Amino acid sequence: MNSYDLRLDIPLRAVINVNLLSLVSQGGTLWDAKKELFCRDYPELDPYQPWKVPDQSLLISLLFCTIVVPREILDFPPNHSVYRDLDKAGVVSLFASMEPRNADSCQLVRCLRNSVAHALFSVEESGTEIVFDFWTDRSPIFRAKIEHLRLVEFLNIVGKRLSNEMLKLKTKQLGSP
Repeated sequence: MNSYDLRLDIPLRAVINVNLLSLVSQGGTLWDAKKELFCRDYPELDPYQPWKVPDQSLLISLLFCTIVVPREILDFPPNHSVYRDLDKAGVVSLFASMEPRNADSCQLVRCLRNSVAHALFSVEESGTEIVFDFWTDRSPIFRAKIEHLRLVEFLNIVGKRLSNEMLKLKTKQLGSP
């Protein structure tokens, strides 16, 4: 029996998250916002059920914004300092399984980029944990699994490093003051 792919919940969760953030920015707690929003717009949802922050929609959005949107990373050579830093940080080891097993951070980021850009991923509940499964359907063939909390850690490292690299490019394009 196939389990339900939580990826299908991502569009609705993204809309709900934006609305929750908007309500929280007006004052109050996440609980207050969730209770108001669910009662008003989503009566079928139980405000007493936990709402994981960040959830899968936020994590996929972060992946998209940090590794897909900045196309410039495709121009980085495999020995670029950003990849050397990511190798030193051990980001590859955050994945529970990965094929090819000997992938470095450059190959990981590029394959993840393709996977996210083409929506080649699934999100499933495994016991109490949410697990993300990423793959490619063209060469290089890639498959990797990572648990929710490890993906948060990965994004904190990779997102920060790639975002800083994009800031450097912006400064270079605008010219140093």
